[in-house]
Amino acid sequence: MARQLVFVASFHRTTDAPAPSESPLDEIKNGLCDALDRIKAAGSFAAFAKLTESSLYPISVRDVGHVALPLGEDSAQQLIEKARQAPYGKGTETFVDTSVRNTWELDAAQLELHPQWESTISAACKLVAQQLGITAPVRAELYKITEKIPGMFGALVICLPSEHQGGDLVVKQRDVTKTFKTSEVRPSMACWFSDGTHEVLPVTSGIRWGLTYNLGISPQVNRPSAAMRCTGTGWCSRCTACLAGLPGPEQR
Repeated sequence: MARQLVFVASFHRTTDAPAPSESPLDEIKNGLCDALDRIKAAGSFAAFAKLTESSLYPISVRDVGHVALPLGEDSAQQLIEKARQAPYGKGTETFVDTSVRNTWELDAAQLELHPQWESTISAACKLVAQQLGITAPVRAELYKITEKIPGMFGALVICLPSEHQGGDLVVKQRDVTKTFKTSEVRPSMACWFSDGTHEVLPVTSGIRWGLTYNLGISPQVNRPSAAMRCTGTGWCSRCTACLAGLPGPEQR
């Protein structure tokens, strides 16, 4: 019969024995961890705000015409007829499957927004900068299916008036989650950094619709990210993991 022998060693430190000193490598690791823990970036990784009805202006769609607010069932059906089924990404591939994502999208070229929309989006960009802790001027461009903009760092959605239930926007960064209920606040705006993750939960009734913008800053400015704007701990574990491969004194 095979047997296993287990040797157990106990180590005790007497009260008068000096504690072992840190190695130079441990001092570097602990110092960097302490420095990272003290970093407190302004702003959040995502934000949500109510808009006023007076900040909304006429929207026209090519081959449909003026779209009345709030969006009704007949107008929604007209838009769907001119839209394409929105794809979703899985790894490096893109699929269209309404059981996964039952969403339609119009390209920016199909839209004609009243010139006054510029003032609304300009005000929204200022709020984005304030809420996300960005000091550089923020610009927004209507989302185009295949393009990103220079200096892109995030997304902005203007949720337009329409009766619906469900469709909550969920934004996650590391172990922190924010849920925005667009069904309870109409109209509204939401913004987030693109290095986080987001999803829209299923709409259980009605229609949820909105305008999607890419957010960017000057390419000459360091691009902001969500990583430094997430509350909670975790710097030390990540720092230690990154530093684990540093060579010891005997390897230098």
